Amino acid sequence: MRAPRLCWISVLAATVACGGSPTEIVTSEVSLSLTDLTLALGDTAGVSATAFDQSGAIISDAQIRWSSTDAVGIAFVTQNGLISAIGAGTTTIIAEYDGLSAELPVTVTADLVQIASGWFHTCGVTVLGRATCWGSNASGKLGTGTLFGNGTPALVTGLTPPTATVSAGGNSSCALDGNGAAFCWGSNSRGQLGIGSFGGTVGENGESNSAQVSAVPVSGSLSFTTITIGDRHACGLTSAGEVYCWGGGGWGQLGVGTPTSVCSGEPCELRPRKIEGFTFDVVSAGLQHTCGIVTSGDAYCWGVNQSGAVGDSSRIDSFFAPNLVVGGHKYLAIDLADEHTCALTTTGAAYCWGLNGDGQLGEGSGFTQRFPVPVAGGIVFQTVTTGGSHSCALTPDGDAYCWGRNFEGELGTGTRLNSETPVLVNTSLQFASITAGATHNCGMAKTGDAYCWGWNITGQLGVGSGRDRLVPASVVGQ
Repeated sequence: MRAPRLCWISVLAATVACGGSPTEIVTSEVSLSLTDLTLALGDTAGVSATAFDQSGAIISDAQIRWSSTDAVGIAFVTQNGLISAIGAGTTTIIAEYDGLSAELPVTVTADLVQIASGWFHTCGVTVLGRATCWGSNASGKLGTGTLFGNGTPALVTGLTPPTATVSAGGNSSCALDGNGAAFCWGSNSRGQLGIGSFGGTVGENGESNSAQVSAVPVSGSLSFTTITIGDRHACGLTSAGEVYCWGGGGWGQLGVGTPTSVCSGEPCELRPRKIEGFTFDVVSAGLQHTCGIVTSGDAYCWGVNQSGAVGDSSRIDSFFAPNLVVGGHKYLAIDLADEHTCALTTTGAAYCWGLNGDGQLGEGSGFTQRFPVPVAGGIVFQTVTTGGSHSCALTPDGDAYCWGRNFEGELGTGTRLNSETPVLVNTSLQFASITAGATHNCGMAKTGDAYCWGWNITGQLGVGSGRDRLVPASVVGQ
């Protein structure tokens, strides 16, 4: 028999290539070259390879062996030739037979429309409604079905598209589908996934007995418009203005009174429990405290208050119910971090309170404050977000300002110098949204692309390497 040759036939691309340069076939539906197959995150593509002898006859009993050069979770192929796109980036699919091989470069895109920064990880939603996370995968908080971390966007498992929004917290993450149903994944050590129990499945190598490495539905069949996550608790807001919280409540961060269960020695709620007596427009969870804005525009906070993050002018923890934030301001937005809180008034003025050791309150003194103080500069903002020891905000024009700790470049100024007052992020980009994590930030530019900056030790920036970025850098897959 003459020596065989190997040909590609791409079912998805409607393309055939034999031997040398690929031949492109154009149909009314698609025109793709086999040398440049592009898939969206979460897509699948069927491909096949056929072996011919030199006379052109098909070798009908040829057993094609499929493999991928992917070692970081971009795309994998089954022995039936089904490619699954599970992470943003570029890899190569290989077909082998009788010492011959053919290669198919595959690019996986993750066009993001929403992004959320957490504690050393980040999550987002693609234009096709698929949830994705990257960075540290402690306790399975990336939701990828494993405990391995990713430096670029990776597909969250256990969800049926479309996903509407995602939220990233300490060691867990959550999402809402198009109907407002809530799903969470990651650590469940204090019942923070809201699934009716604490603990979870054991990781692939027995690493954790409290991790859910894929998304699981929150109990109660509630429909939320917003979901927000702290370290050991989470809260959801309904369209009727009801706030439900669940998870660890040892510091009063649930705001529901005495929790009904005990998880790993801490009082907890295993299912969403309603905060009675209030109608909220906004809710935000911090590390161990929570705040909300009621329909009158007043802000209420509850939970840990040792640094004044509750904003009631005391340092007494609020264990049983929300406490009114003093100052008489009317707010439209609020966001919480480790031990500080920032909010925007109805006129766009920013106020912050709580711990201020790195200047994260932005008022210029560096002193911790137990009540709201105005952020210096008198800048009018339309949104505000808080990280571990820094804060950021956007103007109506989309200019980004940050203040506070900058050791890892989280202020985006191109330096590592802290600032106790707002400084402009060093970029020509204008942002539609911005979100702060523990030591990094991400934002959606008005161009529609996602950018991140700051500390990148676990790959939380999604830029494809572990190097910090002192100015905004594009997330892989845009």
